[in-house]
Amino acid sequence: MAVLYNFINNYYYHEVADATSLNKLGIEEYQLLLHNPKEYFTSFFQSPYNNHYSGFFDIVDSYWNDLRTNIILKLLAITDLLSFGNIFINGLLINFPIFLSSVLLFKVFNNIYPGRKWFVIISVFLLPSVVYFTSGFHRDGLIFIGVCIAVYHFYFLLKKKDRVLMRLIAILLSLIFVLLLRNFVFVMMVPAMIAWYIAEKRGKYALSIFFICYAFFLAVFFIAPQINPKLNGPKYVSDRQLAFMRPAGYASSTIYISPLFPNFRSFLNNAPQAFNHGAMRPYLSENFSLFYVPIAVEVFLYEALFIFYLFYRRRGQKTEPFIYFGVFFSISMFLGIGYTIPIIGSIVRYRCIYMPFSIAPMLCNIDWPKWKIFRLFSTL
Repeated sequence: MAVLYNFINNYYYHEVADATSLNKLGIEEYQLLLHNPKEYFTSFFQSPYNNHYSGFFDIVDSYWNDLRTNIILKLLAITDLLSFGNIFINGLLINFPIFLSSVLLFKVFNNIYPGRKWFVIISVFLLPSVVYFTSGFHRDGLIFIGVCIAVYHFYFLLKKKDRVLMRLIAILLSLIFVLLLRNFVFVMMVPAMIAWYIAEKRGKYALSIFFICYAFFLAVFFIAPQINPKLNGPKYVSDRQLAFMRPAGYASSTIYISPLFPNFRSFLNNAPQAFNHGAMRPYLSENFSLFYVPIAVEVFLYEALFIFYLFYRRRGQKTEPFIYFGVFFSISMFLGIGYTIPIIGSIVRYRCIYMPFSIAPMLCNIDWPKWKIFRLFSTL
């Protein structure tokens, strides 16, 4: 899939593809590593802006915003030591840690659904958009690594309580990694992990705990600006939408999103549209490009799977707090993406890494043996 991904980007989208441009910039970093290694390492910490290292949540003219790309370029310079700048070999090399992070997520789901191994394999390794978009060297694959490492160690820390220090360090470093790559993922992930931790201690009331925790964090999100204007999360989301809308006019898959204002009413009114955009686009009826047809088919199948799940789910099954974590976290990410991103191409790439958290519980909780065609498959 890495070869296919880079082939499409290199020979169809040419210079406008992120993968192609990143690979070329990575070669420049590779030359810097060979001929001026001191500059290679020190430039990572240098800010070219007058505001120096402020503006952590800014979208433009920010050291922290540029850092996300710089991390990829520094990594590509290292892989270029083996690939000599070949985009296909770079794709394969970067896919090794991404695949291993998928293995960690598989171990968590397989521990929860021990008799449903093949459904877990499908959910983690074989969802088309997840496999495709994590096969390139975008931030999404790297974020997926950080999320999976954090989830894996947090789950087994709560369950086994072994190697506590090592697991805490791994969780901390992976969360910092996610924060540096895409800060709003970190902001969405931490409340979900806090709710997960509390629910693990009070398992009988797990779902209620998640609702209470999210109601609390939402209240803090909207009340905090009244206490301290610097903690204006709603304005940050609104500004982020504006920042994405400026270049959206140049994209072939631009969609309309309602203007988002930094107040509770605007967020509430825009929530249905945001979820629709973040989780259910593109439609089969949309005519953006031939490349979006497989994605539209995939989304349609997920919607059909959800309806199937509503009617044929296994009854009386205990739901692990981790499953609630995955569902609440993925839905919050779909909403965040839908609120701010007006480009279908970016939406499908940004959301793909959170799909396994929603698809795995549905596939594993459907009572497939009722259907003869699935009996053999479900017992493998």
